[in-house]
Amino acid sequence: ARSLAKGFSSRQGHSGRASAGRTPREIKSVRSLKIEFSPDGLEQIRAIHDWWRTHRAAAPELLREELAATLEMIRSSPKVAKVYPFSAIPGLRRTLMPRTRYHLYFTFHEERALIFVHALWHAARGHGPPL
Repeated sequence: ARSLAKGFSSRQGHSGRASAGRTPREIKSVRSLKIEFSPDGLEQIRAIHDWWRTHRAAAPELLREELAATLEMIRSSPKVAKVYPFSAIPGLRRTLMPRTRYHLYFTFHEERALIFVHALWHAARGHGPPL
């Protein structure tokens, strides 16, 4: 869990990914987006990561890798994820991590240049997380 906590702390800055094809304003926008996690969301991620590493011996790093890729994707295009209509949280979005079958629930606060992760929840549960 410590390696996950270090990799996905409650705040993240820009990763330094290539910005080919973007205008200077878009580059500044992407670089300035912060990612923060709710305490519950961070705890879910840590618990799921621990479970995954114990029970998925063939691909113990898959969850971490797919979560990192998903965070980069929403950092560069946060509005690509659909708004999740079954929540009282305004603007809550959900995106599927297809290889692990987890949904990442987050809000995008454009005025604050912030992505706030609320939950990580398995798609097979048939309902969203208690938010």
